[in-house]
Amino acid sequence: MDLALDQNGDLALSGGDLVLITGAEEVAQRIRIRLRLFLGEWFLAPEEGMPYWQRILGHRITRPALLSIFRQAIQETDGVASIESLSADEDGARRSVRIRFRVITDTGAVVEAEEVFAP
Repeated sequence: MDLALDQNGDLALSGGDLVLITGAEEVAQRIRIRLRLFLGEWFLAPEEGMPYWQRILGHRITRPALLSIFRQAIQETDGVASIESLSADEDGARRSVRIRFRVITDTGAVVEAEEVFAP
């Protein structure tokens, strides 16, 4: 069980109360949080995060290398049992990455999402 976040990454509230999430919704949120964190962004764990500035955005990266970075991050997320599909497209002009994935959770639930990551 975890606290739910809204689309802006703020704590979700319902009637003034914090919202809790579980199951596939919780795993999906964990993946989004992991993928939205830029390497070095969190002062308590500067070694955590995605190497957007260091290896992805503004760099020439091969598709296999890009997918490998995302695959590792998703696979290391608590609650993820396996990755069924994963695709990513980098837009160098916009300095953004669009990722689509489908994972199976530890409980057998399916999580599908598409996210765009940009500074």
